[in-house]
Formats: sequence, C-alpha cells, structure tokens
Amino acid sequence: LIDVTATGGTASTLTVYVDSRLDGTTYMNIAAGTIMTTASRQVITVQKEHVTNVATLITGEAGAGTVRNVGWADDIQVRYTIEGTTSSFNFRTWLNLIG
Repeated sequence: LIDVTATGGTASTLTVYVDSRLDGTTYMNIAAGTIMTTASRQVITVQKEHVTNVATLITGEAGAGTVRNVGWADDIQVRYTIEGTTSSFNFRTWLNLIG
C-alpha cells in the first residue's frame, strides 16, 4: 500500500517501485505503481511465484502500473522517484508478504 497524504510543487509526480534479488545478488524491478500526483492511496499486488532464469527476463524498469509475473525472492526493497519543480510528497508504504 502506498498512502500519499500531501503533495507540493509544480507538476509533481511520484512513482513507487518494488525490487527483489531474484538472482540472489542484484536487485531487479518486479513492479511499479501508477504515477501518483495527488493525495491518494494505491495497492501494488505481486504474486509469489517461482520462475526459472528470471534474471535474463528482466532488463530494465517496469513501466508505471506494471507488475511482472515473476514473484519475489528473500530480499525486497521499495524505492521511489519524485519528479517536477520543487516537488514534495508526504507518503508511507506497507508491504504485506503472503506466499
């Protein structure tokens, strides 16, 4: 869950990414939320699955609103980008791992 409570700046955008070490070494992007511009909430759902040779399948960022059907590994990180002019976001994220 991504919960944006306030925004500031001009043309401000927030994109949240979920990454996992699918190969055991390097974080790879497994999902990206839709671009957020206002105070709102969003859920990114990733299913726990096992895909072999997944490291060769992922070569870049998932597009906004994309969830790759690859599951996750033992290590997960959440990261974000903020764009715009003097942009700011107050937000928090939760991860609920089931699977």
